[in-house]
Amino acid sequence: MTKWIFLAIAGLLAGAGLLVQYQNGQAARSKAASIEAADQQGLNTKTELDSLRRYVAGHMGASVKVTLEGSYERAQAAAQKAAADTQAAIAKVYVDAQLACVGQKNPVLQAKCNQDYVAAHPAPATSSVLAPQLADYQYDLRSPLWAPDLAGWLLLGSLSALAGSIAGFLRR
Repeated sequence: MTKWIFLAIAGLLAGAGLLVQYQNGQAARSKAASIEAADQQGLNTKTELDSLRRYVAGHMGASVKVTLEGSYERAQAAAQKAAADTQAAIAKVYVDAQLACVGQKNPVLQAKCNQDYVAAHPAPATSSVLAPQLADYQYDLRSPLWAPDLAGWLLLGSLSALAGSIAGFLRR
C-alpha cells in the first residue's frame, strides 16, 4: 500500500515542481519585457538586467532572451552621426582648399596649391567609427538544469518518492 502512496506523492510533487518551474519562466519573461520597455524609453537598465541574470541563475525554467533594441538604435544613430561629422570635416578642408586656390589659372598649379593646402590644414583627427553590433545588445540567459529553488526541491522530492515507490514494487 505504501508503494502507491509514494507513487501518488511523487506525482503530486512532480506536478507542483513543474508548475513552479513554469511560474519561474513567466516571472523571467515578465522581467525581460519590463527591461526591454525601459530600454525603449532610454532608461538605464543595467541594474534590472543584473537582477534578471541573478534570478535566472538561481531558478529552474527561467531561461529568457533579452534584446536592448533601444540602446542598439541609439548607438547606431550616434555612430552614424559621428561618421557624418567626420565626412563633413574632411569635405570642409577640401572646399577650403578650393577657395584658397581659386586664383590659380594653371590646373597643375591649382592642384599643387590644393595639395599643399590640404597638407598644411589636415582634417581634425578622427578615429574610425565602428557600427554597433546587434549581438552586443542581445542577452541569452540560461537557467540551470537544477537549482536549489522551490521547483528544484519539489522535483527532487518527487524523484525520492518515486524511488521509494519503485523500491516497494521491487520488494514484492
